[in-house]
Amino acid sequence: MNAMKFNMTGLLTGNFNFNDMNVLKILTITVTLFFISTDISSFTTDLKADDQFQTKPIAYAVIKVSGKALSKKLNVNVDFGDAPEQLKEGKRYSELLSSRESYAAVLNGMEEAGYELVQTLTTTSSLDGGTSGLIFIMKNKAN
Repeated sequence: MNAMKFNMTGLLTGNFNFNDMNVLKILTITVTLFFISTDISSFTTDLKADDQFQTKPIAYAVIKVSGKALSKKLNVNVDFGDAPEQLKEGKRYSELLSSRESYAAVLNGMEEAGYELVQTLTTTSSLDGGTSGLIFIMKNKAN
């Protein structure tokens, strides 16, 4: 019974035996697996029209995309309109698409949700006159 006892004081002082090391390995592996499974589940959010988006189609969407400072990710703002339901959906789409790292990935996500690109506009910075982002005007394919 004494051989199976875990001694935390021994680990802290450096005076530990082989059984303490096995317990420490198991604990480390368990914690690592927990963080890996939590991390993987955060990346499994996919844009699929049949399970994440509302069934009643919204005719048009305006998507404003710009780069985030000191980040590869994009700042995405999806505008479906000003009705409460449209605002809620716009916020949800914005959160889902903001994890994307390219403009094409944003377009592909909206295409998966049933939208097609109608027009692209550029936004310019007042500081240097350069392009600071894009605006995609998209139409629901169902309409």
